Amino acid sequence: MNQNVSTAAPPKAHLPPMPTFWWLQTKPFIKFMAREASALFVAYLVVIKLMLVDALIRGPESYEEFLAYLASPTMVAISGVGLLFAILHTVTWFNATPRAVVVRMGGKKLPEAMIVAPNYVAWFSISAFIAWVVVGG
Repeated sequence: MNQNVSTAAPPKAHLPPMPTFWWLQTKPFIKFMAREASALFVAYLVVIKLMLVDALIRGPESYEEFLAYLASPTMVAISGVGLLFAILHTVTWFNATPRAVVVRMGGKKLPEAMIVAPNYVAWFSISAFIAWVVVGG
């Protein structure tokens, strides 16, 4: 039997206790947590849209009731916060694109702005078109 083999458990690493609100210590941590929390609001907005489609399918009365529910001050406030977080989520996602998608042309890495800019152009163009349709253009 090999006498160099130890059967003792390896020593445990000492991990100092982490405060609950560790992320409030620096601005980058706050931005990170806000971006992560924004996903919850994006999910909320998706659920609201699905509920809207369901109300449409059930008929005009159901649709009108749902619109009245959405027009309540509480829902307007929640949806406004959701919109702000959705914008934050979109901006941070677009800004992260160059780190996830590296495009090379002629052996050189494309500048980040050339990867990010088309996202913003498409976002603003589609938003402008939808606003034009909604306003009655």
